[in-house]
Amino acid sequence: VGYTSGFGHCIDHMAYNRTLQVVSTTVEYLTNQKFSKDPADTELPLTDHNAVKSVFLIEPVKHTETLLFRTEYDFLNHLRSYKALVHFSGFGSRQQFKHPEQVIDALSKELFEGEKSLNAVYGEGQWAACYGGDALKLDEPDVAVLVDALRQRHK
Repeated sequence: VGYTSGFGHCIDHMAYNRTLQVVSTTVEYLTNQKFSKDPADTELPLTDHNAVKSVFLIEPVKHTETLLFRTEYDFLNHLRSYKALVHFSGFGSRQQFKHPEQVIDALSKELFEGEKSLNAVYGEGQWAACYGGDALKLDEPDVAVLVDALRQRHK
């Protein structure tokens, strides 16, 4: 989101007991940077911290399929249990798909349905897909939308 203190540091943190999808975040400027030559963020500084408004999508626990790893070592050990790994990457909402359904159909054949699909080659449940990127925004069909659609289609 950005800096939260008047000294240019991100010092305010949030912690939750489970993974939540971030729907949106907005900074409300309540202070100006103390050592910046940039224009002031606000005309009326009220405190030495900015406020961050965060909106989360909260689903019942039974609907989440999230594994939590406390260390990188635990995560890498978990990945070793798969025969193959696919990593999805993109450029966030700046690079969107004009016809996401066509891309989802093509990816479904390559990953799940085709003769040379990962399911056919490695076996169903024997490979993993990893995604690291922007939060899901259904109205901006980027890689996050593709990964979510594949997850729903091929549970």
